[in-house]
Amino acid sequence: DISQALSAIKESKAVFVSRGDDSGTNKKEKLLWKNADIALPDKEKWYVQTGQGMLATINITQEKNGYTMTDRGTYIKYQDQQGGDAPLTVLVEGDDILLNQYSVLTLNPANCPKAKYELALKFSDWMASDAAQKKIGEFRLLGKKLFIPNAK
Repeated sequence: DISQALSAIKESKAVFVSRGDDSGTNKKEKLLWKNADIALPDKEKWYVQTGQGMLATINITQEKNGYTMTDRGTYIKYQDQQGGDAPLTVLVEGDDILLNQYSVLTLNPANCPKAKYELALKFSDWMASDAAQKKIGEFRLLGKKLFIPNAK
């Protein structure tokens, strides 16, 4: 449970390394602290903000023997750079709040008359099709599954 994990990090004052760059990942991390009823620890000594990208943040986390939050794709790249034997391992995953949802939306043709609405509908229908969902589920990055198809 991500809230329990963040509480344990706060209680033990273990190093937590944040991107601290207002990226989507950083915004999600802030939401996770809030969801765990923990004020953002941005002034705490154990909370390190890198202001850098995700791979750099993971490498700093490794150097500091700390914790961080990352996306699956960057972790797979990090693990590959470590020869498949990365010192940092995934401890928490699977909570609904951690889901990084990708969506296809079509625009209202009344609001966007120059948009190719019929083409957008065709693309949306294809993305939600069994064939496309199968391809998404089979997609691999460095041999590891990257996406979880969930079209509804």
